[in-house]
Amino acid sequence: MNSKGYTLVELIIVLVILSILSLFVVSSVLKYTQLAYESVCLTNRKVIRQNYEQYLFSNNQNHSDAVFEEFMLLMDHEICPNRGVFIYHQDGIICSKHSNIEEDTQVPYLYAK
Repeated sequence: MNSKGYTLVELIIVLVILSILSLFVVSSVLKYTQLAYESVCLTNRKVIRQNYEQYLFSNNQNHSDAVFEEFMLLMDHEICPNRGVFIYHQDGIICSKHSNIEEDTQVPYLYAK
């Protein structure tokens, strides 16, 4: 370093190093944000399932897609943070964004290719 200050090359090197470090921080934060969304969705699906089973019992009804759609209309808040679509499938609630479904049980209209 001379007595006049930092050179342009030194400043560019510092900016490149800072930008690389910020990329690592941002990607880490985004990963944890997505994990939090998945956790919220999973918890909400468990609560929805319990509430749906109570709804069926209290109204003396059996499960059908129409009854589940009616029940979901009663939910007045957003259930999935990523706006996933919910269906009741094989005694469980499935989210179109966060559920890991085997290839043979996928619902075609929920998964765009």
